[in-house]
Amino acid sequence: MKANRVGKVLCLVLGLLMIAGCGSSAPASSAAVSSAAVTDGQAAQGGTPQDQLTIGVQLDVDTLDPHNSTLTASIRLQPLLFETLIVKDENQQIVPCLATEWEWISDTELQFKLRQGVKFHDGTEMKASDVKFSIDRAAATARHSARYDDLQEIIVNDDYTVTFVTKKPSAKLLDMLSEVLFGGAIIPEAHANAVGDSIATEAVGTGPYRLVEWAAGEQLVVEKNPDYWGEPGVAQTITYRVISEDTSRIIALETGEIDIAETIPSTDIARISDNANLSLYQIPGMVVTYWGFNTQKAPFNDLKVRQAMNYAIDRDSVAIAATNNDGQAAKTVLGMGMEAYYDGMEGFEYNPEKAKALLAEAGYPNGFATNIYVKSTDSNTMLASQVIQANLKEIGVDLTINSLESTALMASLAEGEHDTYILTASNPDVYNGLIFFYSQTGARTGNRMFYNNPEFDTLYEQVLTELDATKRAELLKQIQELLVEDCPWCPLYGQNFNVGAQKSVSGIVLDPLGFHDYSRAYVTK
Repeated sequence: MKANRVGKVLCLVLGLLMIAGCGSSAPASSAAVSSAAVTDGQAAQGGTPQDQLTIGVQLDVDTLDPHNSTLTASIRLQPLLFETLIVKDENQQIVPCLATEWEWISDTELQFKLRQGVKFHDGTEMKASDVKFSIDRAAATARHSARYDDLQEIIVNDDYTVTFVTKKPSAKLLDMLSEVLFGGAIIPEAHANAVGDSIATEAVGTGPYRLVEWAAGEQLVVEKNPDYWGEPGVAQTITYRVISEDTSRIIALETGEIDIAETIPSTDIARISDNANLSLYQIPGMVVTYWGFNTQKAPFNDLKVRQAMNYAIDRDSVAIAATNNDGQAAKTVLGMGMEAYYDGMEGFEYNPEKAKALLAEAGYPNGFATNIYVKSTDSNTMLASQVIQANLKEIGVDLTINSLESTALMASLAEGEHDTYILTASNPDVYNGLIFFYSQTGARTGNRMFYNNPEFDTLYEQVLTELDATKRAELLKQIQELLVEDCPWCPLYGQNFNVGAQKSVSGIVLDPLGFHDYSRAYVTK
């Protein structure tokens, strides 16, 4: 069993290798693990682990409430603080965490036995009532309600036994409960009720680290949890410093102000790898960056227009420009390495003349003006939007690039202010990888295309209840073919996650969704 997200990550461990405990984690394809090309630095040799570890991150968190965060930046930090009942190991098998055992006692009843003696950061013991409270709370949020729509009730059998009752057989419930990302974090009921809305800044979980300080826009500090039930963290204190600008973050790493720098742009890979004092860590991402269309707005409510956009762009050029040849053009809506990823998908070829013909058929022979919303701090998607802009100009479409900081971008998308947008989808399982397209999913949960297709909904609902792996794989193939043809979004590219660190750093564990684990990381001097 591995700490934090280690349980189901495609990982690289340097230095200390013995990891225990658990937390939210991301599934990885075993095939991807064996074939992945991972570049790592040399582990620090000798010396004494230092108490402090400082990590430079691109974005600040939006909340410390594990059930209501909408920003990846927040979710990436949460596994140090919060844990789930179960996690997945490197072979995508469910393994214990806060629960020691579980079984389906009927087709619609899933019972867990809890680990006894686990303490929250406030010193109280975790009980079954806290589990019921936590998942009921997550299921009631706008962000997670669709994920738990098949949950009927949670029964507290005794202090260490809890039973989940579903409305129908559920193929996704274990996946949901294994992820902080999807509302599976267990928090103390008494604390949450006592602090109310202040839970957004007063995080209390069971993780290997506990909150010390969150100075919004500046830094977040955690310290080792002295009462942690599993293998404790190594660094006494971990500080996440917000350094939004890529160049500034890299300079801070080069000058020794920080020990680790996340989100190294592909254009700066050589800058890190060529520096004798630094190490470059890379891992293939189980993600897909995509160009999404607001399907409720003209002209993107017209299938021919959406298909024209897909024919109009040169995906290979987009991938090369955005990732500095550190990625590959995407074929389908699922990230490589996910369950039932359909590698045989052909998709749309680059064909500007076909794009023009479709626009003419749709009533736009002279093109039209539109916009694309992108994250201002993401240099890769900014580059991608510029290539798309140039491609569309060739077919008479005038594309205006609107770059916003992350919080403003997500708010604008939720309100449907956009015509199109670029984001990166990082989901550890197909249920959540496809929930973006479900008509009952709101924009805040991911359906920022405002997509509504009854045929997709029917197939997706079948996937959620189909327990036979072969039948589920066929359904997933049909879904991918449908979505590529109907194109509520255009898959653009997949890429590596790049992290830079001082040579004196050891114990980093990389994750294919970007949720890197630093609970065993440390600096030697």
